Amino acid sequence: MFVYCSPLLLQDFPNHLARAVVMSDLLFDHGRQFGQAFTYHFLFVPYVLADWLLAGMVRVLGLTGATPLFPVLVFLSLPAALYIYLRAQQASAAATVTVLLISLYLSTDTFFLLGLLSFRLAVAWVLLAMAVAELLSRRWSGMRYVALVAVVILGYLTHLTALAFMVIALGTRSLIRMALRISGLGRECLLLLPIGCLVIWHFAIAVDYRQSTDQTAETYIRGTPLTKAAGPVWEFLGYRSYWQLMLLVTFGLCLVALAWRSARSWTQRQGREGRVPQAAVLVPWAIALAFLCVYVVLPSSYSEASFVDVRALAPFWLFLLVGLARMSECSVPGPSCRGSPAFVLAGVLAALGIGYLGKQLREKDAWLDQYRSVVAKVPQGSRVLPVYTGKGGVVRSSLHAGSYVVMDRLGLIPYLFSGDRGDPMKYFRYVNRPYAPDEGWYVSDLPVSWTEVAANYSFLLVMRPFEPARIRLQGRTVAANEAAILLDIR
Repeated sequence: MFVYCSPLLLQDFPNHLARAVVMSDLLFDHGRQFGQAFTYHFLFVPYVLADWLLAGMVRVLGLTGATPLFPVLVFLSLPAALYIYLRAQQASAAATVTVLLISLYLSTDTFFLLGLLSFRLAVAWVLLAMAVAELLSRRWSGMRYVALVAVVILGYLTHLTALAFMVIALGTRSLIRMALRISGLGRECLLLLPIGCLVIWHFAIAVDYRQSTDQTAETYIRGTPLTKAAGPVWEFLGYRSYWQLMLLVTFGLCLVALAWRSARSWTQRQGREGRVPQAAVLVPWAIALAFLCVYVVLPSSYSEASFVDVRALAPFWLFLLVGLARMSECSVPGPSCRGSPAFVLAGVLAALGIGYLGKQLREKDAWLDQYRSVVAKVPQGSRVLPVYTGKGGVVRSSLHAGSYVVMDRLGLIPYLFSGDRGDPMKYFRYVNRPYAPDEGWYVSDLPVSWTEVAANYSFLLVMRPFEPARIRLQGRTVAANEAAILLDIR
């Protein structure tokens, strides 16, 4: 599906891909194309691992090969990590298969549609850390502890939330295990030691990589009781469509089916041999509750990140699902799950979720082809100011469409995520970023210095439809179609 339907209109993905093209040039070609415009520094900070991976793919496979492969890896990271975690927990085949089917739906949530692919990888690293901790609890060994340290480090380099989520998940797990008297304080502290070391590193050293001239990327927003109440379903309704609502209802039915089967026979099997250990159910539910509390407390955005509080809902739903699946094992004597309502609903949910995503991506392909045909008329290496005129909403698929100027024409735009813009990518910066109005200035009716625009850019790439009166510069039309218009303002 990702090969047939271009994933380039996952909102932030074009911006990340364009940065990977620049980093590939800086790392492997000594900045032959972009060395005058961008700089890269080797820093041990979050977000860099995904950029290394994507830049390496661009180098080895080219842009055409890297474009579908990276989203495929991100999409598969959640079910793969869940499989390893459930195997480490010695979950039954029934629980494992049902959870994996549902995870195919969770892999394509609003965070995926927003192109927050590093965050989706971070959730997978948290599950892997939990899996290694389970193995260490069963049999301690030096190699397994090294594996835990490696997973914690790789998670931190992928996304800062991986470190924060590991603190919450592993910390809650340790408290439950000590409360049940199945582990000691010393052993649990040793498990949390690598996480604590990285927390000290990040807040004592890595925060100093920020420069005084860096802008602020986001504003602090606390959120209201109404937005907090609606937040738990935000993750599943990115496109605000009836199809997504139907998928959400199906997901809810899966959870209800698991809960009903668990409650029906939990008391009947309490004394039987082979029942699910108490910790296997209590731990994921306690972790889910912890993430729900974190969601309530966190703000909606702060200086370096948006969608802050709702990120805690991704692991909340995962651990709630795992807890229900493990509890439902008590009602099924044996590995078979064929014919169970939860298994059937999970299969339907997985198929419909992937099909719906494919339909959305395919419908946007035609617009993207038209837009890139206008981009193809940009002279190579030119300075271009993209103008986004699309409608608002949670997912704005074409927000970073201007990034194709960098990928297709090796041009310069001012909107790549970078440290000097206030984004958390402190290792990647503009050498001298040109004047740039807010990327959503057209939609939000923000002021623009057209004198600065004329002095810094050769072309305007304006998305259609738009009001010509709001573009207060005269220019010659170089190319135009239903998607965009390219204006030469030299």
